[in-house]
Order: sequence, then C-alpha cells, then structure tokens
Amino acid sequence: MYRLSSPFSSGVTSWMYVLPDQTRAAVFAFNTNFYENVWNYPRLKLKGLQSTSTYKVVPQHIGFNLQLTGQTLMSAGLVLSFSGDAGSNFWILEKQWV
Repeated sequence: MYRLSSPFSSGVTSWMYVLPDQTRAAVFAFNTNFYENVWNYPRLKLKGLQSTSTYKVVPQHIGFNLQLTGQTLMSAGLVLSFSGDAGSNFWILEKQWV
C-alpha cells in the first residue's frame, strides 16, 4: 500500500494498493478540503508500478479507459476530477501483456 497524498498537507487524501507482482493496482483519492477550488489540484503521481510496462487505466468515475506506461503514471500522474465537496476518484490499473 502506498500513501500518495496526506490530508494534512493538501486538500486530497489518496492511496493505492499494488499486487506484489505489479500486474494490478487500485487507486483511491478523496477531496477533503471543502472550501478550496476543486479544479486546482495537482496530478496524482502513482508509485510501485513497473516503469516499462503498459497499464490499462479504468477510471470508475468517468466512462473511458486509458493505456499509459508505468513511467508516465509515476512521473506525470493521473488528473483528479472531483464533483464538488467530498468528491472521490477510483481507478483500477491492469498490466497489459503485449
């Protein structure tokens, strides 16, 4: 399990679980700052993935999938999009076999 952001240093609480073989992961992010503009959050940089592998990213809060490398997910991150106070984001990542 990786803690990606702390509610004590930002308006976002987030963490992710990665399987030991790094083939699947689940990412959770929650808006915890109810008085801050929810459109100004930085990208959520992930941890613990294989940098050279490609992952299918399945957002559970919007209806499309992405395919990104582990390196991209860990350096550029995922875009947070909260729908108001107490909003949340949830992604499933699956390693793609070429």
